[in-house]
Amino acid sequence: MNKNLSIILFLAVVLAACSSKVVTTPSSDATVSRFYFAADSRWPGLGEASFEIDDRVDTGWITPSDSLRFGTRLDSVVPRFTFNATPTSAYLTLGDTTLLLTGTDTLDFNRTPIYVTITAADTKTVKVYEIFVYAHQSDPDLYTWQELTPAICPAEPMETKALLAEDIFYFYTNNGFQTRLYTSLDARTWTAEAAPTGLPNDCGVRTICYCDSTGLFYYADKAGIYTSMDGISWVLVPIAGYEPETMLLTFNDRPWLLLRETGETKLLLACVEATGAIDLYDEVPDDFPTYGFASVEYTDAGRYRHGLIAGGFNRRGTMVSSVYNIEVASKPDEDYPDFVYRMTDYSFYQSDKEPFAYRAYVPYADQLESYGGVNSAMQLSDSIRFSVDAGMNWEVADTAVSVRPESYRERYETSVLTDGEYIYLIGGQGAEGVYTDVYRARLNSIDW
Repeated sequence: MNKNLSIILFLAVVLAACSSKVVTTPSSDATVSRFYFAADSRWPGLGEASFEIDDRVDTGWITPSDSLRFGTRLDSVVPRFTFNATPTSAYLTLGDTTLLLTGTDTLDFNRTPIYVTITAADTKTVKVYEIFVYAHQSDPDLYTWQELTPAICPAEPMETKALLAEDIFYFYTNNGFQTRLYTSLDARTWTAEAAPTGLPNDCGVRTICYCDSTGLFYYADKAGIYTSMDGISWVLVPIAGYEPETMLLTFNDRPWLLLRETGETKLLLACVEATGAIDLYDEVPDDFPTYGFASVEYTDAGRYRHGLIAGGFNRRGTMVSSVYNIEVASKPDEDYPDFVYRMTDYSFYQSDKEPFAYRAYVPYADQLESYGGVNSAMQLSDSIRFSVDAGMNWEVADTAVSVRPESYRERYETSVLTDGEYIYLIGGQGAEGVYTDVYRARLNSIDW
């Protein structure tokens, strides 16, 4: 025999003998790596629902990252499992029924308790997971409304304004010759305070504002700026060479207002520093509102703060649809120790160009909400609106998820406040006159 051929045959026999001794060890891993439901067009979000897996040595728990959407049916779902290693078997127990998983079974996940039992490939290792699945039992988008009081005060004023300062509700009224103040800790029971002093008899209480950082209330008219520490005793501070037009809002811990140089007609944007100094900015455009506007400080999803002034009437009495946004352009630093602001006209970006007035804005549940108001024909336009882009675009709320009590009447010039959990809608004007009632609403999912 050829010597080389003998060597080849010998090696082949050796290799064959070695390969026959290779043993594959069956996996002892019975771990679930993922649990989910097959998508179903009838139940949006079912296929996207995510679950967390908490493992122990021979057991574990499968729990939802969040409840499934309200209305999701669990009586006919297809469960899907992914394993770290292919098991010998996997059985699902629902209540008193146990069945072998196939990955295509339509099952009733309302039956409890629910367990999945996995036997690893080694046929010895067994692991049991308890599965928890639940859908929201109430609509997360539903607002629950209730009337807290039908009237704060017995008399019908000409104008009203509500504020929330240091967890106390303040309700100002004016009947054309006297200002009154009522306070409350819960917006349900109100106390008549001493008549405010130092304010003009015909005070336009709608533009009174409060600044948390200074702890002061502010009001302005041509005589100057009025301030108060308690909302009752007011002090007038004239501004030499200038006449205030109106307070606008509180933004970035500063009250903002419009004023003009004495004898001039152009209006300037200005803010009051904590020291009392007045910072003047550029002249506002011709369509900038001077009364009947909505204003609010709002923090967007990126945690960026905005000061919005929207709608109302300009200096010539024309109703406008303009929305102006004040924001911080740069913060103080070593080179420039003051805030720098810029004002942006959002009108170009608005989807709705229809003029409006007397609306009320409030930030709530990571969005901006609008209540009350009138349209260009001075007709009540009391739809609730939502905006997620800092007031540039609005969506009318579905009336099915925000049903107000039967006693509620459409209105404008209402005050809308929030303490983070609830929205409070206080007073306003409507077809039946001036209201001093209080309504409270809460979004179901506000603390989910």
